[in-house]
Amino acid sequence: IIKSAVRDRYLPHSAIEDITTDISMPKYLKPSKRALTALEKRCMKEADLDERKRAFVTILYYCGLRRGEALALTPKDFDWKNNTVSISKVIVFDNNVPVLKPYPKSDNGIRSVPLPEASVAILKPYVRNCKGNLFTGLDKSYMTETAYKRMWESIITSMNIAATPVSVSP
Repeated sequence: IIKSAVRDRYLPHSAIEDITTDISMPKYLKPSKRALTALEKRCMKEADLDERKRAFVTILYYCGLRRGEALALTPKDFDWKNNTVSISKVIVFDNNVPVLKPYPKSDNGIRSVPLPEASVAILKPYVRNCKGNLFTGLDKSYMTETAYKRMWESIITSMNIAATPVSVSP
């Protein structure tokens, strides 16, 4: 704003230095993350989800994967002998178009994540029935951002329904 005012000759050239000398920019604060509450954990487990949505939530919850890492998974990424999943690629969205990046967010993002026993029972049958990508759109290609948002909204809705207390009539 100040530069624009100087350029439009509302303020003298020295105004930028005079005005900004004693100003310090606020430090960037990373948004805080929190653990799921007991209610959220219960609702996640009790929500009425189809096999694909249940597998997606299970991977996020038990393995701590990012959205793009989970969306890029294929059956080849799973090692059932060691109960691990390998993370080596990620899906990013460019104007709703899914783009496969052959590397995750950072070098430390390439890793092998252990699959807890509770997740294996849910993931193993789902992964074995998948021919290509685990989470696809209707055309069996990578899921678009819109398709992902619809799936996620459906998961949240199912969890909210699971959280709603059932009223019992006398």
